Amino acid sequence: MYESTTISLSGNTTELSTNFFPILIVAEDSEIALLNLQTYNSFPNINESNNRLRIIINKNKITTENSSSRHIDGVISEVANIDKSTDIFHKIKHLHEPNNHDPSLLITQGPNSDEEMLDIEIESGCYELSQINDYIKNEIKKTNRDIVFSILPNINTFRSYVYCSEAVDFTIDNSLRHVLGFDKTKLEPQILHESQRTVNINIINSIKVLCSIAQGSFNGNKPSHSVYEFYPTALHGSKLVEAPNNLIYYPLITNEINNITITLVDQDQRPLKHLGEKTTVVLHIKRYGS
Repeated sequence: MYESTTISLSGNTTELSTNFFPILIVAEDSEIALLNLQTYNSFPNINESNNRLRIIINKNKITTENSSSRHIDGVISEVANIDKSTDIFHKIKHLHEPNNHDPSLLITQGPNSDEEMLDIEIESGCYELSQINDYIKNEIKKTNRDIVFSILPNINTFRSYVYCSEAVDFTIDNSLRHVLGFDKTKLEPQILHESQRTVNINIINSIKVLCSIAQGSFNGNKPSHSVYEFYPTALHGSKLVEAPNNLIYYPLITNEINNITITLVDQDQRPLKHLGEKTTVVLHIKRYGS
């Protein structure tokens, strides 16, 4: 029987698990704390839950790129508080550039005979607002369609503006609207639309470390396995090290341990995913009061 021991788990995911055979037996009054967590701050703000954009193309519309460009410049010049040279949403350090592989694009016939649907899926990664804008523009160019598209920040309200020479459908599942702050709606073409809410470019407010054998913490009014919670202050893409100065110990569910699973979740208890970097967690188990 162990009265004090440390356990280290490592892997390339945000869920780490290890089995013990024979069973690890500790004192009945044992408790557990996080000693340190090491990983990389590369948790994507764009993933399969918010990476889709649909543009509805009117096949009967006749336009030219120059006239469309002049139109958007005229609309933007009439909107106060927009500085096209400034992007206040640079909260996420550049980590991801659109690559040169075949774009994840699908142009299909729309419900009406005069409409086509252009579906764009942004590859999972860490993006600034301006990089989302660039990614979509690059994908549109690959279609050889005459479509003008732009995302701009409102530097006073932290909302976003979206302009497209074609209609934009924000009613689809896993829509980019969640990031841009728009309601579930369709945007009319050739109008500069302002989002109803602030941009949600940084989707992580806190990271919780869940330990399957710990008890005694709560998430709201519900019991939780959380042993530590923090906000990642490291720059995106850089090393993330958390070593609590004051260890907080939690009671164990059992003193006969055959498995320990560590899971990183966000403030809403949603499992986090990063880009496959090494993650290491070190735990300490000891007797109460020792």
